[in-house]
Amino acid sequence: MANMAYTNGADQPPIEIVFIDLDGTLANSSGEFTARTRTALKQAQAAGLKVVLATGRPAHVVQRVCRDLDLGGPYIALNGGACGDMGTGEVELAGEFHQEAAQTLCRFVQGFDALLAIHDATGWFADQEDERTRRRIAFLQQEPRQIGYEPGQLEKAIKIMAIGEDEALRAIAADLPVSVQPHIDCFRTTESYLEFVPKGLNKAQAAQKLLDAHGLTWGQAAAFGDGDNDRALLESVGHSFAMANARPEVKGSARFHAPSNDEDGVAVMLEKMVAGEVAF
Repeated sequence: MANMAYTNGADQPPIEIVFIDLDGTLANSSGEFTARTRTALKQAQAAGLKVVLATGRPAHVVQRVCRDLDLGGPYIALNGGACGDMGTGEVELAGEFHQEAAQTLCRFVQGFDALLAIHDATGWFADQEDERTRRRIAFLQQEPRQIGYEPGQLEKAIKIMAIGEDEALRAIAADLPVSVQPHIDCFRTTESYLEFVPKGLNKAQAAQKLLDAHGLTWGQAAAFGDGDNDRALLESVGHSFAMANARPEVKGSARFHAPSNDEDGVAVMLEKMVAGEVAF
């Protein structure tokens, strides 16, 4: 694999900041963070690397993970829809849905065998109560504010999700109404998640703001990811790593590959950075 021989060439600026996706990347297939991963994160920070979680998870969930992993700085949530800082407690929101397009999308999704979930900065809504809803509750550790879809739920929404089986999600993505497409971006994040965000909103856009705030460039940044929502970020940073378990098109967006999330892939590469095999 390309990553195993990876070194930062003399013409490359040192890596100062690392953006890391959660599900399918930092977390293993059981949704857990191994002892090796926890140690690697601490060592990376002690060596001076800024570690930033960049995920589709809601802000309150990311905050919980940051506390668990002893990450005290900035983070990116909701695929770039929210940027927060554990040190200050501030959360900045970005983007809003074109309301007519979002309403059309929600009505369209409801025509398929899929759970419609709508997320804003502080919570979420589900259009029905079933096993998929219960799994989402367990994952977020948060009950939906309301069961049943209403257009008003979209006024402050940052992310819309269709949760279901692969066949249904493929059909939704393939046949999105023409009136929706100019206003909303769509991507698969897991086998059972299809996510929608306002056009142009992504992790890279949020990362750019963090880089500007710290006086850093893309060349000084690294990123790890596995899903379609990571592609813009992987294509922007100077040092991009797709996990071995990443979707094929995601691997094509990264310069290098890391071992899978079940092989502590992020930890392996962070250890190389700290050891000097990847200079920073």
